[in-house]
Amino acid sequence: MKKILLIIATLLSSLLLFAHAPLLDVQDNNDGYIYLYPGFSNGAPTDDVELIVVKDKNYNGTEEARDGKMVILQSTFGKMGLKNGEVKLPKPNVGKYLVIFDAGPGHVVEKKGPKLTEKEMDAWKVAIEKDTHLGVWKDKWIGKVK
Repeated sequence: MKKILLIIATLLSSLLLFAHAPLLDVQDNNDGYIYLYPGFSNGAPTDDVELIVVKDKNYNGTEEARDGKMVILQSTFGKMGLKNGEVKLPKPNVGKYLVIFDAGPGHVVEKKGPKLTEKEMDAWKVAIEKDTHLGVWKDKWIGKVK
């Protein structure tokens, strides 16, 4: 009986070692960019984790939507990142928006993004011109698609 309890305890404790919680830090340096730092509490890589940004406003149009909000970017942290999944992007010019880290059911984190300010507009325009990550999402990101 003791052997069985020892085996069960060992199995349960090993499951806890593999448990991980999703983490997302959204930073604003007031320079026209947003800085995203994704991770898991156990240090697992985030390259294949879905990165989604939506306007924080109800939407019922024909563009792609998630939970009733217009998607302005959908990719993975690996495709958008610099290193270790860290992402630096010009701020979206859409007013309020949400940044979503989606690693599957039970592993979703949603954070409000910092708003683009008037003081940042000159730096933002340069950042948008230099950007190489937004691709087909650029028009939505800069507010051309309503």
